[in-house]
Amino acid sequence: MATNRRARFANALFRNAGLKLLALLVAVMTFYAIRREIRFELSYVVPVHVEVEKGVAVLEQNPRSVRITLRGSQDDLRHLDQKQLKVVVRPRGTTLDGSTSVPLRPRDVRGAGRFRPVHISHQYVAVSFDREVEKEVSVAEPQLIGTPVLGRAELDYRPKTVRIRGSERGLRDKDTVQTEHVSVDGRDRPFSTHVRIVPPHEIWVSEVDPPVVDVDVRIVTEAATREWKDLPVQAVLDPAQATGVTFDPSRVTVALQGRARVLERITADSLMVFVRCTGLDPGASYELPVKAHVPGNPDVVPTVTPATVKVILAPVHMDGLGLERPILPAVATNRPAARSNDATKQTKP
Repeated sequence: MATNRRARFANALFRNAGLKLLALLVAVMTFYAIRREIRFELSYVVPVHVEVEKGVAVLEQNPRSVRITLRGSQDDLRHLDQKQLKVVVRPRGTTLDGSTSVPLRPRDVRGAGRFRPVHISHQYVAVSFDREVEKEVSVAEPQLIGTPVLGRAELDYRPKTVRIRGSERGLRDKDTVQTEHVSVDGRDRPFSTHVRIVPPHEIWVSEVDPPVVDVDVRIVTEAATREWKDLPVQAVLDPAQATGVTFDPSRVTVALQGRARVLERITADSLMVFVRCTGLDPGASYELPVKAHVPGNPDVVPTVTPATVKVILAPVHMDGLGLERPILPAVATNRPAARSNDATKQTKP
């Protein structure tokens, strides 16, 4: 009877032995693959935050940061924000001028997401206490880092003072706080931004009001000047305006003021020097302002010498009229158009 049972057991055990061995190998491989996946470990240095009741401040704390080890899967890494990682503890009893040691446990880790905290480099944090006070301190001027495209950067910021809450003895000699840096690297235009107040690292601070300052940055460039002499003056006319124009003087000097790098790219051929003659009466003379336009450079400031010229208009007859100056159709400029009533009309002799 017993022999038959052993025979049936052996028969069942070795029936389809190849398939059973393959299934066992697959199970073992799956086990180790899952184990390797969920045993993915990361290590970070994170701050230790000690929470105390109102009116009590932390005078000294050791350590201020610890190294933690997190375990999870590589897929969980996508949901982990390192900036949110910290260890938060709350002492059971706090007395002014007292001290205590608070145990650090994996469950005190915050911001780990799907990861499981498995180790903290320190077992305890030593804390001593003081009275919490509020003090108004000055805000140091934010530090500029980087280099603008041109010129130099200057800034203004506000507010100039903030109120901070912290240890009475720690804040006793603290009169100034710093801010985050302001980057001007590659900037070529003014801009505004906000930077965070950076609490003193060596002092426990529970609150900063306000926590940020507003910063206005301006890019200051040294103005350069280039001058072109003996440039011909041209007339701007309506397309249907059959009028001959003569200028006195017929050539002027143009000085451009702006950034040196911009002025270096400007040539005499790109300058448009003109007098707007649209809407004027033929057969009369005027004293009109001369305009200078630099296409594509609205920040360049032109100065024309002389600022005005005498303009003599004459009707063009069908048989044609030889003109000393070219006649241009009306064009758009980056300067306001001169109105005809701005001119000083003179009676033709």
